[in-house]
Amino acid sequence: MGHGFMTEDMVIEDGKGRRFELPQPNNYADLVIYLVHGTWGSPEEHWSDEFIGFLMDEFNIPRGNIHAPEWTGTLGGDIRGSGGLLLAINIQSNPQINTDTNMLIVGYSHGGNVAKENLNFLHDIFGFDLGNTTLLTVATPIITSHQLNQATRESLGFLFNAFNNYDSVQLAGTMHITGSRAAEPGFIVDGTLIQKIVGGRFLHSANRNIPVTRYIPRGTDNVAGLAAHSAMHNNPNVWRYYFLYLLMNSFNEVGGCE
Repeated sequence: MGHGFMTEDMVIEDGKGRRFELPQPNNYADLVIYLVHGTWGSPEEHWSDEFIGFLMDEFNIPRGNIHAPEWTGTLGGDIRGSGGLLLAINIQSNPQINTDTNMLIVGYSHGGNVAKENLNFLHDIFGFDLGNTTLLTVATPIITSHQLNQATRESLGFLFNAFNNYDSVQLAGTMHITGSRAAEPGFIVDGTLIQKIVGGRFLHSANRNIPVTRYIPRGTDNVAGLAAHSAMHNNPNVWRYYFLYLLMNSFNEVGGCE
């Protein structure tokens, strides 16, 4: 995979003294980011000003390139489908978006399913070529009724799915491809099944099991519940160590930012 858009590598260390090389982009001026909040949440609750500032700094883009529209945020497949349509209309009418625009859509919890429905609408109804689009789903329940259509998967540039083995909230909302409830999270790691369910082009999708306990404050109650479910999507350290390298390389692969 090429790195033509990078100027230098920044070396960062985690709390255990391990060193990571994080590629730095020349310019992401044309990158547009959409942040999709989860159930019972709001853009302000799930995507703070501090986190948006973090994205602005890391991708070197202005505030106007980051959008966090609101959907109802309540439970129900029809509601998530309607949320996806509203998001697709928002994107379709955005003058920043054209066929060459690099777009990152981040969906947290059921916001990831809203984002998938959105991509289906963009491709099937509005005729979008999604080759320059990357989808990042974080702690998103895997539900058979909210998946990318085959044509959407073939058009999409990249799909990344981030989960952790402690997230009982995601697990409770996850349905096996057969429609039965998953008994344990191991199947999420199964490459064949995850490809069959969340898909994307085989070489253009990845799943990341985040060691989330290191990002949850000591003494937190219910680590296997809401704490694990909400510890990844807007955590700058999780983004630095697990998301940014994947995302920067995906933009380069699907066309790059210059």
